[in-house]
Amino acid sequence: MNRKEIIAGIDLGSKYVRCIVAEASDSSSVEILAIGKSQSRGIKQGSIINIGDAYRSILEAVQDAENIAEFKLKNVYIGLSGKFVISSLELAGIAITSQEKIITENDIQRVKDQVRLLVRHPEYDLIQIVPCEYIVDGFAGISNPKDMSGLRLELSAMMILGLNTYLSNISKAIEEAGLEVEDNGFVLGSYCSAISTLSEEMKDIGTLLMDIGSETTNIIIYRNKKMIMSKVIPFGGENLTRDISNVFGIKPNEAERLKITKGNACLDLVEEDEELLGDSIASNTSVKILRKELAEVIEARMNQTLTRIKKELSQYLKTPIGVIVLTGGTSNLEGIETCVGRFFDRPVRIGKVIEPKGLSDEMSVSENSMLMGLVLHGASKAERKTDKPPSKNKFSDFFEKVLQFGKEIF
Repeated sequence: MNRKEIIAGIDLGSKYVRCIVAEASDSSSVEILAIGKSQSRGIKQGSIINIGDAYRSILEAVQDAENIAEFKLKNVYIGLSGKFVISSLELAGIAITSQEKIITENDIQRVKDQVRLLVRHPEYDLIQIVPCEYIVDGFAGISNPKDMSGLRLELSAMMILGLNTYLSNISKAIEEAGLEVEDNGFVLGSYCSAISTLSEEMKDIGTLLMDIGSETTNIIIYRNKKMIMSKVIPFGGENLTRDISNVFGIKPNEAERLKITKGNACLDLVEEDEELLGDSIASNTSVKILRKELAEVIEARMNQTLTRIKKELSQYLKTPIGVIVLTGGTSNLEGIETCVGRFFDRPVRIGKVIEPKGLSDEMSVSENSMLMGLVLHGASKAERKTDKPPSKNKFSDFFEKVLQFGKEIF
């Protein structure tokens, strides 16, 4: 970009819809201007189940962000998650036909067009191509082949696909809110989390990123700086909340409160067997729950879920990974690092936003990773347009909102 552009992104979560607005001159110079949010309605596991409810939730989050930034948005990027997003690793190649045998931007585009032809899912649309590596005359591991000499150029790429109807319903809800999805504006949510939280060194040594949201866990694995897989598991913090509610017979909002304030993913980390109270779902009485009993329920569900994840990832874990990174609201659960680390016998860390640089601690929390990745992705694309340039002098309440947001979102 030759001048500063406005980038906006939306996270369609099952608990909250969030809208981020940033100003960028390039992907290394991004300033966050606003984050708006609303209670999520009409959205389940990243999918629209009621367009009317969903568009109102989107509109509220967008207007919240617009009020802070003091200008009106037109185009947005959308972070995708859920079972209607699939991926496949494909390899395609072309011959270099120029007399000089120098690889040009046109050749790179031709090989990308060639890999597109390998997608054979008529009910799915290709939404994103993530290049893993270029191969020139059999020499692999090339990140940018432009200006290299060669006879044959190949591309290994992760193809991200979204179900036609799934994407159409999201687009309708966005349009009802008076917005348009950017060209090529659908982006894999876990990819966004990865580009904002993982260093190049982490991608090189091998990293399993688990973005644990309210109803889904989006998984991505990097090895040798390449994305080698992407998968969605239908598990999130709401599963823990429902288990607590069902086991102890308490109201879902009480189960959520206890999970956040007193829950632990590892039973043996609970030292004091504190007595807790939760409102009964069947009467006006309170239910007595021991904190260790609460941890036992959470640990059991976590181990069950991690067993499933390990089974589905078995072929990718034959070569050990270096580290596991947890992002998303549920990564705030006490004891989750220990729980996941013990299960996989790997070091685990809670993801912190490292890009864009210079963010405050409140904005660098793991649940912001996908939003931050959205604007980084957008900053690397073509120019964006807004109705008017942003005001620079009325963002004082923004940081207060972000701080409050960090306390509430889980």
